[in-house]
Amino acid sequence: MKGQIFLIIAILFVLFLVILRSGLNLQQILENQRALEENLDRLEFDNIRTEFDNALLVSFNSTVNMTNNTINFTRYVQQVEQSKGLNFKAFAIQTAFNNTTASTDMTLNVTLLNLVGDQISFINLTFTNATPAAQKTFTNIADNATLYTFFNFNAAAATNYTLYVFWNTSARNETDSFIVPVEIMKSKYVGYFDIELIGKRTNHRDKFVHTFTIRQP
Repeated sequence: MKGQIFLIIAILFVLFLVILRSGLNLQQILENQRALEENLDRLEFDNIRTEFDNALLVSFNSTVNMTNNTINFTRYVQQVEQSKGLNFKAFAIQTAFNNTTASTDMTLNVTLLNLVGDQISFINLTFTNATPAAQKTFTNIADNATLYTFFNFNAAAATNYTLYVFWNTSARNETDSFIVPVEIMKSKYVGYFDIELIGKRTNHRDKFVHTFTIRQP
């Protein structure tokens, strides 16, 4: 009888050691899983960032195509990431003008894309040295909506304009700016992007500007 008791105690002790060891291994497994998910989210975001460059290069021959294709690509990325259980947000302002003539009124076309997951309550755009109106404001831009507007400019020589942007939602206030370089007898595209990937463990965000000269004289 005593032998059986000692045997049972020995078995229980071994089981305790196995459970204790398994608990330590489980903790390590969970830590490895966490690190793996963080790395996968980072790689996913880096891939998205690279593909924005490719989407623009594919449309390099046309300011209209660059703008439209980038909007379509951004919406496509959001749908793909949602299918993976990730949340992708984006705010973009794309500007373009065609074949500038010296000392002539020209038009800067501006396209805004709201994919931030919320209504933009207010946005102010200020274009330095623009004529006649250097400032425009808009309200209540729905999520997944695009806004089209323009500024006029008149450049006698190469000029660097600046587009200042302020916008807010119920949870965010954002202020930024980017350069719009004008060269005589050239067409240009300038795109400003603010993208964010909300992953399972981490968030990744980047702001970047792409400038392309579309047509040489």
